[in-house]
Amino acid sequence: MFKTLKLACFLGVFLLLTTLGHLSVVYAYDQEKPENRTQLLNNDNEYSYVRIHTFGTAIGMYYDARMGGGWRTRQGIFEQGGSGFVVKNGYILTAAHVVMPEMAMVVSGKYSTDVRALYKVLKQIILVYHFSDTPFVATIHYLNPEYDIAILRCDDGKGILMPLPYPIEFKGVGVQELPVGYGTDIGIRTGDVVCTVVHDRDTEGDLLMSVHLEYGIVNSPEPTGENNRSIAWLNPWDVTLDLAVRPGDSGSPLFAFDNGKPVIVGIVRASSFIEPIGFAVLLPMVDRYLELP
Repeated sequence: MFKTLKLACFLGVFLLLTTLGHLSVVYAYDQEKPENRTQLLNNDNEYSYVRIHTFGTAIGMYYDARMGGGWRTRQGIFEQGGSGFVVKNGYILTAAHVVMPEMAMVVSGKYSTDVRALYKVLKQIILVYHFSDTPFVATIHYLNPEYDIAILRCDDGKGILMPLPYPIEFKGVGVQELPVGYGTDIGIRTGDVVCTVVHDRDTEGDLLMSVHLEYGIVNSPEPTGENNRSIAWLNPWDVTLDLAVRPGDSGSPLFAFDNGKPVIVGIVRASSFIEPIGFAVLLPMVDRYLELP
């Protein structure tokens, strides 16, 4: 009886540990390019990658050299652009700095204007373009300037702007190596293959309606740079990429691959002017803001 009970307890503990072991295994992303490299660009998702144009009026700071000098405020204008992608019917993910300006063009003298630090946004209009020059008007649904993540709501685009059919995942930063028998590591790792879809450019560098793929790898699952100044404005959820991105690509989706299948893991948000690298922010807790009516 005692031996039977002891055996039963041993089997129970073994099964519990085995179950917990299976639950703790999270498979890593691929470190080779997928065989099917056209799945991210097809007729089903050509209305999923958008261009974003933001402009409006704001209060900007300027230095008034008259009457003893000093910093003053004055109304000015701002205009900027970037990219985005549809994640749910009527909702678009992009980078926060694409829709929230930091600078405004203000009149600083009788015949001069200067780009100055923005004090307060008075009014803004966000236009979303797909494969057409006729835009939709969008509004800000969710904004996180710290992580540089924004969700736009675009009611006019429902039924035309199509959500990407890929899951959004956040696995955080993974351990680089684990002993044999402990499964695979978790999250983004150095060497993982990543991809983004960016818009083509005209001769002046402006975004066109057509898009193309850019492949790269993760240089580091954390923000890195030549010096502290170059990464001072980055955040802990940023990853460093060997990926060709340019100003205007901010807001483009970052894909990783799980057994060749694309998953959305982040948003492209910066490129380095010092090194040939790019940065993207991972998507912590963004799912809660996508559970929308």
